[in-house]
Amino acid sequence: MPSEKSLDPIVLRRLAQVSDARGARDLALVWGSIWLAVALAVASDAALAWGLAVVFIGTRQNALATLAHDGWHRLLFRDGERNHAVGAWLYAYPIGIPYHHDRRRHLRHHREVGESRDPDWVNYSNTDRETPWRLFGYFASLLAGRMLWQTAASLATRGTPRIALEDKPSPRANELSLSAELERILIAQVVLFFLMAAVGPWWTYFVLWALPVATFAGLFANFRAFLEHCAPSDAIGGEPRLRDFEIGAFERLFLAPCHFNYHSLHHAFVAVPHWNLPQVKMALIAANDGRYPLTVQQGYLRMLVRHLAQMGKPEEEGLSGRAFAGTSATTTERASASTNAPASEGGSAASSMTATRGDGRLPEGVPANELQPQPGEDRLPESRLIVNCVFCGSPEQEPVTGWLVDEESSDQLPPAFRQLTFRFVRCVACDQVYMRERPSPRDLDVFYGEGYKCFQSYDDRGPIMAGLARLVARGKLKQIRQLMPPSNRRLLDYGCGSGTWLDLMQGMGCEFELIGTDVTPGPLEELRRRGLAAYACDETTLCDVVEAGSVGVVHLFHVIEHLPEVEATLAALHRVLAPGGVLMGQTPNLGSLGRRFFGDLWNQWHVPRHLVLFDDETLARAARRAGFEVVSIKSSLSGATQWALSALVWWAHRRGRAFRGIREPLYPPLILAFLPVTVLEAFVARTCHMDFVLRKPE
Repeated sequence: MPSEKSLDPIVLRRLAQVSDARGARDLALVWGSIWLAVALAVASDAALAWGLAVVFIGTRQNALATLAHDGWHRLLFRDGERNHAVGAWLYAYPIGIPYHHDRRRHLRHHREVGESRDPDWVNYSNTDRETPWRLFGYFASLLAGRMLWQTAASLATRGTPRIALEDKPSPRANELSLSAELERILIAQVVLFFLMAAVGPWWTYFVLWALPVATFAGLFANFRAFLEHCAPSDAIGGEPRLRDFEIGAFERLFLAPCHFNYHSLHHAFVAVPHWNLPQVKMALIAANDGRYPLTVQQGYLRMLVRHLAQMGKPEEEGLSGRAFAGTSATTTERASASTNAPASEGGSAASSMTATRGDGRLPEGVPANELQPQPGEDRLPESRLIVNCVFCGSPEQEPVTGWLVDEESSDQLPPAFRQLTFRFVRCVACDQVYMRERPSPRDLDVFYGEGYKCFQSYDDRGPIMAGLARLVARGKLKQIRQLMPPSNRRLLDYGCGSGTWLDLMQGMGCEFELIGTDVTPGPLEELRRRGLAAYACDETTLCDVVEAGSVGVVHLFHVIEHLPEVEATLAALHRVLAPGGVLMGQTPNLGSLGRRFFGDLWNQWHVPRHLVLFDDETLARAARRAGFEVVSIKSSLSGATQWALSALVWWAHRRGRAFRGIREPLYPPLILAFLPVTVLEAFVARTCHMDFVLRKPE
């Protein structure tokens, strides 16, 4: 999300604390109200009482589904096993939800919301709901048991639920197969049958449980889901399909229990339990001078009226994304996609359709190579984004560089991308340096394509590079052995790319459990084939794949400068680290002599991939704000690589030819040539790279 949608990490960590007491309270309230309704219906023996109980229990079954959703995000209980056990057995299985299967589906929904690959797209697209009559027919079919019959038919014909993941990923070690989950759903129904038969007539289960599950619960949940994501055209994707709702007691009971009306806020702060979402909203308002930066709609029923009114209008009138979604206090500044001129501040109607988050990051963790369209010679760039300071949100800035183009891979880019210009600015308020104009998330697959240098193995870069890499890796492994807490054996490489560093660790006999994560899933497949644990995630979903407090050392090698949300990522890494655990990494040093010497030709500007650059002071400040102790920040001799590359940039400019980056034949020997310069630089100033070690307090 844009910086105006960010919170102080200390505040965010406090609000993201999972409470066992609150988890137990939710469990007692929802099941207590269900059994109270059953008891009152049986005791009254009146048809009206039974009818009211069916409707009321349907609302509570909807609440069970929302609490199962919190279980998917590990927000029920602090202990992971207890969280998933309660989420599965007491929330999901009783209402027929295969917990682990639907968890994987839901996490993909977060990454791909508004895109055709979103597994929940079928629930809110306009297909078969493009006219008022068809939409009301859909709602009527929900009340008639549509979800039950479609699920039963899908299981009978395809062996999968109504909404199944296309790639059918294998469940992880601690998860169950679909068939095993269906068995547990059946067990839960048998238990409920006998419990209800013990309270009332033998058919109590069918009337007071199976009937509301098939009718009212399905209607309430899918009615809400459609209105939370709907748009007048299926061409609209991403953020315009996310909105919060201001609701009263009626809609809270029937449609959005457990603060589910904070829908957009949940997508922005996925690690916050539902009961703290109102506090997050208040904190955001306070941080933005009384403005709430997310889209808000006044009630689900009013949203339905608004959607119906848009149906009859020409398509171009319905493509105003955010304007359709509801009211909002924020407008994302965008830059034009013209190839030579600096970006202009002000978006077009087309740019408002872009499925972006306004800060240059992927929408809810969507991997870059899954965004469409794919690169091609005739591809045109999307509108660029303009952001304020990524740390304090201030719009006041002063230029640090001139307008820069992507030097390193220009010959690999589609022609229209080769002259896109970007620049770095310094925040006047907090002194942070960041790239103000950023590519659209839909274009990141162009800049992070298969040929991107960080996806290449060191062996493919020649014997000098391979030898230097092994030398550095041996030193890193020795350092990790010293820093690893005695009771821990887990090493996480966050932003592992194609796993080149993990391969080096494994080849050197690293005795620790190795885990790799990256936002780009393509290279991770090969890692998994080689037996390494590798997951596609970002800071919002990291704790879904790596248990909080379970990692001894996190490795962050030239990743922090690529992050659109540095503080949020540091907070997520702080959360997965065990007490006393260490975050170690390397990043370009803005205060280096090399940067001052080469100016705009310094290779570490690396536009448009580097979004934030640090010196010692700003890096230490960001670390402390995330709750880390700064153990050390010091110069690295690997900064010789940047002297070599920057010299080659200068030479390419002088010769009027393209710069080929690490493919330059002179690059490896120039590294060796500049090593003495880097040693001298380390004595008199700072080198182009700085190593940092941060510790989570015990």
